[in-house]
Amino acid sequence: MDRPRNPDAFMRTLKRLAAFYLALFLAAFQFDAAALAQDQIGGGADDDVFFVDVERNQPPGSTPGDATPVRGDGDGEPRYDGYRSEPACGSRLGVRIPECEQQWFCPPGQMYWHILGRETATGRWVTIGGQCTPTGEEPTLPEATPAEITPAIVLRALRRLGLPEAHAQTQPEGTTLVNFDTIFFADAEIQTRDVTLLGRAVTIEAEPVEFTWHHGDGTSRTTTEPGAPYPARDITHRYASASDEPLAPRVDVTYRARFQVEGGPWRPISETVTIEGPTGSLEVTEATPVLTR
Repeated sequence: MDRPRNPDAFMRTLKRLAAFYLALFLAAFQFDAAALAQDQIGGGADDDVFFVDVERNQPPGSTPGDATPVRGDGDGEPRYDGYRSEPACGSRLGVRIPECEQQWFCPPGQMYWHILGRETATGRWVTIGGQCTPTGEEPTLPEATPAEITPAIVLRALRRLGLPEAHAQTQPEGTTLVNFDTIFFADAEIQTRDVTLLGRAVTIEAEPVEFTWHHGDGTSRTTTEPGAPYPARDITHRYASASDEPLAPRVDVTYRARFQVEGGPWRPISETVTIEGPTGSLEVTEATPVLTR
């Protein structure tokens, strides 16, 4: 094997490589991804030694030994509704490393903890700060603030969950006559949904309060009742002319909702939700006179 032409240069290269891989090792072994984004790790080499520099940057709004709840954007809801801590030392396999108990950015005899907060809006756990504590002691966490469930949050959940559509039923069914009182009605009931929002139990009650009937001939009508089958005649429509093709009547139902959080008082949601119904099929024909004896 040929000897390097410049042994000193060769050794300097080896030292730089060793510093580089040591820095990578420290970054991967001791810091999680969220904490790593807040640290600066570098390295270098001299003729006789190599070194690794680690600069610990604190997250905005937090200091070692303290982590405080961070409020949202003026909407009255906490940005974080829960807190927990994780030791910065220890392997991903759950094995504690004794050599890591005392860290260079904490005083001797102390260890560093990541403080994590659960985001109210997403439910995700994110690193928000850190604390140095005496070895064997856990950090002091902020007091969790229960998330406020607002009508806007419940309305978004209700739209995501969806409400049942109503079918426009007619009598006569399938075929009716010109200038004849065709009866319209629909089945629509109060709907109840039990959901968990921001970690809290919420009951939503949606009541149908408005029905918009589309007759299929270009006309429509809005009522506050769903109608009823014959002999009731609560909702009727007269078609002025026969149709060449079957018409497609439908009914759109508008719901007004209210909600309660963990069995508390009912709170209204001012905005309504309208669900468009499926189209049916209805032929409109003219009666043909027939002579009889």
